[in-house]
Amino acid sequence: MKFLGVLLMAVAASADLYSNGQYFGSGIVIVDAPAPNSTFQVNATMPIAIDISLDVITNLFPPFCNQVDAVSIFLTATNFNLTVRNPLNLSSEPGSTVLHPNWIVPGCVPAGDYNLTFNELDTINGTHLYSSINIPVSINAPAGWKQQPNCSNNSVNQPLESNTTTSAASMTGHSYLVAAIVLATLCYFI
Repeated sequence: MKFLGVLLMAVAASADLYSNGQYFGSGIVIVDAPAPNSTFQVNATMPIAIDISLDVITNLFPPFCNQVDAVSIFLTATNFNLTVRNPLNLSSEPGSTVLHPNWIVPGCVPAGDYNLTFNELDTINGTHLYSSINIPVSINAPAGWKQQPNCSNNSVNQPLESNTTTSAASMTGHSYLVAAIVLATLCYFI
């Protein structure tokens, strides 16, 4: 029975998972807010909360081997990439493992569907891991809203890796985490 639980944990770690109000990706960061498919209005606050406590990873490896190195947050859509935080100040709330980089949606953002994209660099057991979480959100404008000029940093970029980053980089990160879980499982049963 214990083996089945560990196997399910390995499968879950290879894909993004939304459970009990938290969004788990392949990295260390857990997104507490916003919830997927939330709707926000221009010139209003989008609550953002991320947990960098290392809870899951620390149970597999010694805590000194693991750390969140960098997190960047973007509002993205086809041909649209607006910086929310790049990089996020990971020590902005001393004494807490949950950070709240809340963001006021600027008036230059057109109404529509977007992803709130969390790009993350971690070190897990001495191995560097790049991962990305995309949470779908919608932006609305009040009735009669006159959209402001284009956002100033509306460009496609990758803050944590080069512009040539592809989904293969993310899959490599998934592979490292799954391999780490499988190795921990094997060590547990040997």
